[in-house]
Amino acid sequence: MLTLRKRIFIVASIFVLMVLVIVLTILSFSKDEESANEANQPSGGTEFVSPSGGQPAGVVEQPVVPPTQIEVKQTTSEEMQKNAAIQVAKIFLERYGSYSTDNAYQNILDSEVLVTDGLWSELEAKIKGNTNFTSFVGVSVQSVASSLLNWKENEATVSVSVIKSEKRDSETKNYQLEYEVEVVKQDEKWLVDKFFEVEI
Repeated sequence: MLTLRKRIFIVASIFVLMVLVIVLTILSFSKDEESANEANQPSGGTEFVSPSGGQPAGVVEQPVVPPTQIEVKQTTSEEMQKNAAIQVAKIFLERYGSYSTDNAYQNILDSEVLVTDGLWSELEAKIKGNTNFTSFVGVSVQSVASSLLNWKENEATVSVSVIKSEKRDSETKNYQLEYEVEVVKQDEKWLVDKFFEVEI
């Protein structure tokens, strides 16, 4: 027959065993739940990388604009036309103004494609002049600045500053001159219609 002391020991052992079983069950359940969470969510500082590009899951990638990126301004049709009008004025003055006695009137002939019929009639009349020169003269013209004074869709006035270098025999002189050049648009092409020197 069991003594009271043995009974108490058996009951206490059963109680301890039950508590131990409950604790182990709770620990096992907690460990399974933690493993499931680790499989579905980032934890412990480990970055979860999406398969599309190295960004954390759920993060929308924003376009990165470099701070040094230069905004490129698109050239409009009107700006191109203005530039063409200025360029024909500059080219005409350089071509027409540059000449030498060794190549008489070639500057005028070279300018024909840049001018209207009306201006060409005036320039062509100069070719019939005297070509017997007693000394050498060479002149070159270089445009240094230009701007639009007036602008319309088919006509414009251009201001052009030039440096004129004139060589006579062995002496060379430089001059700064200012011109106003009137250009018109004919058959989608800009042509010089009039030009004259202005006082600086």
